Amino acid sequence: MTRDRDKDKDLAEDFWKKSDTESVVDFEIALAAFLATVVLTFPTQEAPWIGKVAASAVLLITLIRRIAIASPYAQEDKIMNRTTRLIEFFTATCVIVIFISLSEYFSELSGSSVLLHFSVTTVVILFILVILHEFVFLDYLIWWYAKFDQKETRGDKFEPIWRDLKTISYWGTRARRNRESWKELSNNIDSTLAEPSDLLDDFEFSKFIRSVFVLVLFYFAISIPSGLFTISSGNILLFLAFPAVVFARDHACFLYVGYGNTSYEEFRKPVWEISLWSATYMLIVIRLLGYTPFGKLLNWYW
Repeated sequence: MTRDRDKDKDLAEDFWKKSDTESVVDFEIALAAFLATVVLTFPTQEAPWIGKVAASAVLLITLIRRIAIASPYAQEDKIMNRTTRLIEFFTATCVIVIFISLSEYFSELSGSSVLLHFSVTTVVILFILVILHEFVFLDYLIWWYAKFDQKETRGDKFEPIWRDLKTISYWGTRARRNRESWKELSNNIDSTLAEPSDLLDDFEFSKFIRSVFVLVLFYFAISIPSGLFTISSGNILLFLAFPAVVFARDHACFLYVGYGNTSYEEFRKPVWEISLWSATYMLIVIRLLGYTPFGKLLNWYW
């Protein structure tokens, strides 16, 4: 099945009913102010300049985007689209800096490594935030239901996984128990959810295993550059931080996709670009943890 990119692009905008441009940018302003305040109030022990640059950049880019919307003469679409990747990067960096700072605090209390706290604490706290978000706003799992439904209808090689994940999202979301929320959702979903018994009858274990294997290979592929950076830093355990980095970045993107300007859409990227961005975030984490990629090589050179 040919991928309908225009339909992909419209899913986030239609699902979240983004009609008031100024209100969604107001969300960006509030988020940028919150992140910048926390980052500047609680600087990291290592490389505090990273947090200062990220916080300043988030505020500046958000200001530029707000001016683009306010000005009747500005090329709004062009400015919004060209600043999307930048604000995504600096927002994710701010989130990483916050968790590094928090991990440093926990490390002082417990006497264990900052790396260990960052790798575990980031995932745990973000998971708790996801649960709270679902209970308060009812839209986290139902968004993933809509997204996995869209992916399943394409009929690609990952279809068994998308179907199972869609089912999990359906039975986990609180929106399903709210008549108005489910009615609203039905306006944005083209297909209906099959009964669990039907899904089990159609389940092909071998096909599912192949899909999982491909996903594992995909995860491995995007992590290769990050792995090389961790090895060059002299501490292979730094790679433990990779899942936390991915989770932090993805959650930051979810907030923008859901509540930010429509220019965010769905952050579709090819594999090589995902790999490079992940490696960039890992470089930031490695530096914040007090390590230098290719440090021995640089010391030898100088």
